Amino acid sequence: MLDARRIEHIDMLKGIAIILIVFFHLLPQYFPCGFVGVDVFFVISGYFLIGRQLDGGKDFVLIPFLQKKALRLLTPYFVLIILVAIASILLLAAKDMIDGARLLRACQFATGNIFLSHLQGNYFSIDTRTLPLMHLWYMGVLLQSYLLFSLLFYAWQRCQCGKRTRIIHISLIGVLSFSIAHLHCLPLPWEFASDTYYWTTGRLWEFSLGGLLYVLPKQAHVRTSIITSSCAVLLLFICSLLPIKECAWTILLGSACCCSILKCEIASQSFSPLWSAPLIWLGKISFSLYLVHWPCICFAEYLIGHQLSFLSAGVTLILIMTASIIFYKKIECCRPPLWVLPILLLGGVSLHLAICRTNGFRAYLHQEANFTVSEYDDMMDYIPPLDRNSPLYNGTEGIMPNNFSPHPNPDAILLRDIGDKVQKPSFVILGDSHALDFADGMHASGMKNGWRGVYLDSYVVPFWNAEYPMDFQNIGVHFYKEKAMKIMEWLKIHPELHTVFIVQYWSNRFYSHHTWDGELVTGDMVQVRAAELCEFCKKLIDIGKQVVLLTDNPTIPAKSPARVLRSYRMYPLWKKYPTDFECNIETYEKHNAAFNHELDNMEKAGLCIVLHREDSFFEKGIYRAYDGQYLKHRDKDHLTLDGALFSFSGIIDQLKNILTPKSE
Repeated sequence: MLDARRIEHIDMLKGIAIILIVFFHLLPQYFPCGFVGVDVFFVISGYFLIGRQLDGGKDFVLIPFLQKKALRLLTPYFVLIILVAIASILLLAAKDMIDGARLLRACQFATGNIFLSHLQGNYFSIDTRTLPLMHLWYMGVLLQSYLLFSLLFYAWQRCQCGKRTRIIHISLIGVLSFSIAHLHCLPLPWEFASDTYYWTTGRLWEFSLGGLLYVLPKQAHVRTSIITSSCAVLLLFICSLLPIKECAWTILLGSACCCSILKCEIASQSFSPLWSAPLIWLGKISFSLYLVHWPCICFAEYLIGHQLSFLSAGVTLILIMTASIIFYKKIECCRPPLWVLPILLLGGVSLHLAICRTNGFRAYLHQEANFTVSEYDDMMDYIPPLDRNSPLYNGTEGIMPNNFSPHPNPDAILLRDIGDKVQKPSFVILGDSHALDFADGMHASGMKNGWRGVYLDSYVVPFWNAEYPMDFQNIGVHFYKEKAMKIMEWLKIHPELHTVFIVQYWSNRFYSHHTWDGELVTGDMVQVRAAELCEFCKKLIDIGKQVVLLTDNPTIPAKSPARVLRSYRMYPLWKKYPTDFECNIETYEKHNAAFNHELDNMEKAGLCIVLHREDSFFEKGIYRAYDGQYLKHRDKDHLTLDGALFSFSGIIDQLKNILTPKSE
């Protein structure tokens, strides 16, 4: 049995871990690696869960074990889900509420981690900060691990496995899990270590490590124990402050520090009660504090519209501590009968259905925002697909579509019909996600001005790829030379498409690290990119095409890209206009327009026509994403339909000169 000294020692460690986690979520810019506290909790869970069974536990009974764990963990878990669902109905706009409801449904069945892995595929995605139940991925991993290990304990009991056999089993589980998470020794579908961290299979090694620590000899020398434990605690805090890009190293370091502290349990007797007592108290309420802290931060950021300042973070921290103490005393310490759990689950399911059937209370305060959000959801449906019988589909064999395209057949080429259907198609739009913004505007302007073209739903960036390493197996996402040739062959057999618009985030693409042949760029990156773009344009000219390049959209320097739209939704609650919705010419020229002179040089060489959209955006040197009536940005980088149409105001005459004469 665990004695009081060991319990206090572990509570101190849990108190340290929860401090790191709360500050990581509260002020991530100052504690970029505070997530290491979660790994400490996983090791501690393994220490409790597995350690006693490894140490020769013979009295394991499956059903009572599961009932005990269910009452202790699921009661506060389900109560939190219900409270967050109610708060979402009262506070969130429709789109945010529906997004949160999808995660809520997964969390009810302890699969929130699996839902997030499919939704984002990245442990550190900024978009997860918009979900008030995002942190329950931890509970998904924890509950799934408890179930897996309890079945293993039952098998041990039935087979009467001895201590050595049990240690071998746990060691093998740990080695296999570590290999999955960090060594990439198995043919798995993910590419980066961070992609595995939502998955239980990539976390079991931490549980195994904690269980093995239980049966290892503890540090008996007091002075050595204090020095080791103090250094490990200090290292944990230092680790949370360092902006380490490779999170695998951070997690390994955090787990090692946790192990060092667990082995030095005798040190807790000698630490000053001035700081050990508060840590022990935080450790006792750490579960409630973990459950409550993120919804408080998420809703606070939602109401404010951006990341918390020091002042607002301090106020939020007071709210978190107050709510956690109440939750601990009234919910976690309460041990209701088992039949209460199905009732709580049913309550969560009912609220999920209520969210899906209604727009929530916020809808009545701000119906315009809900309408605007639905426009974004239907953005791809705004431009209709081209009739499959159209001759423009001839020659599209071998052109792979963008894998993220929202159409049911991922192997199909999806051409979208832009503009006035009475006219004959005369242009094609190629590029990244900025090309879709341009296509929206061209569709609306085309119906008004009498021009028509197509948008090829595929990434066709001549110098891909800044965000991902080259992967020629994933040809739908990555652009490479053979794909470019296929597109040119398609354009060659369609002389009616005499104008090619290329629209993309030029600055990002110029910073790519690979050529379109998949080779690493050496030498002057900008010159390599400009030469590739020139080559691409020359080949288009050789097949009789007119090339038109559009400059970048201004980006909005918001504190968090995911909050640009959310801030707008909450704007009617505030009288003051959000200042971080502004962008000036200096900012644009420093970031977006950093390579516009390269495009201008190409125009001077007769390779293309360059349309500068900044003349449309900047009036009196300032561009505002929201002008009091229309929202022009749907996120930090991309435009709404209103924004796309607004960007046309300064180039509409040039577009008419380019397209109208040739469509008659």
